[in-house]
Amino acid sequence: MLDLDDLEVETLRLLLNYPEVSLTYSKRFPWVFVDEYQDTNHVQVELLKTLVHADSGIICAIGDPDQAIYGFRGADVKNFHRFKDDFPGTREIALTRNYRSSKIILEASAAIMGKEKPLQCESPGKPVSLAHCRTEPEEAEMIVEQVERLIGGTTYFSLDSGRVASHEGELSLGFGDIGVLFRLNAQGEALEEALDRSGIPFVRSGQAPLINRYPVNILWRFFQTLQSPDNPYYSQRYQAVLAVTGLGTKAAIEGFQAPTGIRGGNSPPQATGSRF
Repeated sequence: MLDLDDLEVETLRLLLNYPEVSLTYSKRFPWVFVDEYQDTNHVQVELLKTLVHADSGIICAIGDPDQAIYGFRGADVKNFHRFKDDFPGTREIALTRNYRSSKIILEASAAIMGKEKPLQCESPGKPVSLAHCRTEPEEAEMIVEQVERLIGGTTYFSLDSGRVASHEGELSLGFGDIGVLFRLNAQGEALEEALDRSGIPFVRSGQAPLINRYPVNILWRFFQTLQSPDNPYYSQRYQAVLAVTGLGTKAAIEGFQAPTGIRGGNSPPQATGSRF
């Protein structure tokens, strides 16, 4: 059984051991485009080097070393800085204008990263506010408080507790005018609980993690149980996910049995009078 990392390693081994295979795919894909190059790992770079030949391949990569956030997965931002050495003859084009962030945000980002000069921008924007929160629930409650202030209070408790003053909410904003952005999907759990507790309606966008989707959730728990049969937690979680999906019932198990009349081995199928 191979995971995604193993597939990269085995593919690289194939291309290195069989140059004719590498040449075949190099001719098949003469143009190679790589996005988020700052998040590549060593194996991925070596794969590109086997596919992009100086005489037959063209590679274009885009990335930003300041957005390198996947080092915990094996990514190495040094790959970005070595790009011109790994692929001689390439030309670098610097994109210095930002079209989606305000000037104040860009200046604050540059200050945090120690940049001498921020990216160029046309929009001035509004001041950035910093909130120091020690825990995820505390952060979620802070966000709920800000929503209540923008709305002008959602309950009498908002006014009685002093969380919202009577003069606030003059912008006539509705819940649909407010959005909360977070980087990691896991951060949404505490926020959902805080919004529910405050009675603030919301719609959470984005996809559920892959391991929580059917049928990946079943396969994931199955392989955990298979690898560690003596671990009661894995076994319990596997049985639980089967119960939720209904696959652990007797009817579901019988549904996987071959129907009567189907022959095994090399026997030819039986002819019928049906027409298609």
